[in-house]
Amino acid sequence: MSQHFFNAYELLEVNTNASITEIKKAYKKKALEFHPDKHFNSAPANKLFQLISRAKDILINPSSRLEHDYAIGIKKKPIVTPEPEVIYINETQYETDWGTIIGAGLVGLAIGAAYQKRKKAKKRKK
Repeated sequence: MSQHFFNAYELLEVNTNASITEIKKAYKKKALEFHPDKHFNSAPANKLFQLISRAKDILINPSSRLEHDYAIGIKKKPIVTPEPEVIYINETQYETDWGTIIGAGLVGLAIGAAYQKRKKAKKRKK
């Protein structure tokens, strides 16, 4: 299923760097022009009015506007490179990594215990 992207900027007749105030003014002008009540509920006017409302909603929301800009080609989507995964070739490599982590934790505990002993010894001397 292919998606057809309409250009909200062209529909509202605003520049691609238009402010929110400019977008709202353009929407109001277009909405008054194509409001279904002015066209006696004709199907084309209803559809156009809905597209104008959708265009305004897209351009006012910063994240929707950015996605719209990507979709119509105004901006290029940044390429994100994924972080490399750690793939273990064999069980020994996996166990070695865990051994390193556990060993580092035990060393940290030993250092912390020695520090606490020294701290208590200094308090006693005072």
